[in-house]
Amino acid sequence: MADTNNFAFPYLEQALQINATMLGLPILLLVVAGCLGLACLLFAVPTFPNKWIPSVTILWGLFLNLVGTPLTTVANFVRALILGLVAGAVSWILFKKFGQRWVSPDTFKQNGDTEHTTKL
Repeated sequence: MADTNNFAFPYLEQALQINATMLGLPILLLVVAGCLGLACLLFAVPTFPNKWIPSVTILWGLFLNLVGTPLTTVANFVRALILGLVAGAVSWILFKKFGQRWVSPDTFKQNGDTEHTTKL
């Protein structure tokens, strides 16, 4: 019988290897990557105001770090809070410095949409 996994999912083995590699990374790198992705997505959505992107990104970093860190003691909880806020802020600074030039606010615009001139 033929191996159906390679036929049906040709990139499954590669995805599993990437997953295994990511499991070995420190959680803060994954939190920063997740926050950068969210910041790019929110910046590309024309109806989402720019003034809320830093707050949402920092809170998302806090949430992701709390979910990804084992909270066995109060000290671990406080450490996760502080590092989550710092990771969210760092990801926002990285996005502000480097990421904005690669993301267009017109990414999700469809044919026939009303032209908008500025984002708030």
